[in-house]
Amino acid sequence: VSQSRYLLVVTFVSVEFTYGVAARVSLDIGLGLLSISTLLFSLVLGTQVIPNEIEGRTVFMIVTRPVSRIQFYLGKLLGVFLLLFVNFSFLMFLVTFISSFYDVHLLLWQYFACTYILMESLLMLLFCSLCSIFMSKSLTFVLAVIVYGAGHTIPPLIETNLIKKLPLVQACLKTLMAFI
Repeated sequence: VSQSRYLLVVTFVSVEFTYGVAARVSLDIGLGLLSISTLLFSLVLGTQVIPNEIEGRTVFMIVTRPVSRIQFYLGKLLGVFLLLFVNFSFLMFLVTFISSFYDVHLLLWQYFACTYILMESLLMLLFCSLCSIFMSKSLTFVLAVIVYGAGHTIPPLIETNLIKKLPLVQACLKTLMAFI
């Protein structure tokens, strides 16, 4: 609910201060905030779900029953993904609703972009929940932010003229990108 209020306020304020195509600005801000909020939601939930079960000692009660560890882990992931999907769907509805005030309708490529946002958040959720089994919550969060930032920074960096002139650095960045 607080995300929706924030989305409404930021969109309406930014549209009022824009010069030019207000409809495009409202859609861009809506999709940008959708991406950021879905990613943060997946990072926070992914780092919290398994460690909270271990700290609360509820995992020990579940594992003693005829439930395998894989079933427990997959069940937790499915529940968190459904929560993430409900959050994403609500915010997507809100972005579409706000954009309709400015007579803007989402195009096919924008729906593909929203699908990409959801898949990216799912990957970060999987990464965080897997790392949170072996690391602390804060370390998992920091590592996930680094991996996310590197994944979005390295491909454009490889294409710069400076890196193209340094084949060793380019090879190292390509290797790092293959790892990430």
